[in-house]
Amino acid sequence: NSGEFSWTPNSEQQGSYSVEFTVKDGSGESSRISISIEVQDVPDQPAPPGEGEGGN
Repeated sequence: NSGEFSWTPNSEQQGSYSVEFTVKDGSGESSRISISIEVQDVPDQPAPPGEGEGGN
């Protein structure tokens, strides 16, 4: 295990998240950390004009 964490939220996952990580070494000792992640809302991209709507 590389110990890496990766997460790409989708457009419907805005809000606050708390994530807890626990690591253990070879002798069984462990350490824990908790972090907070705030995911901001991103506006949807405007739709391209349909047939008969503006354009050239």
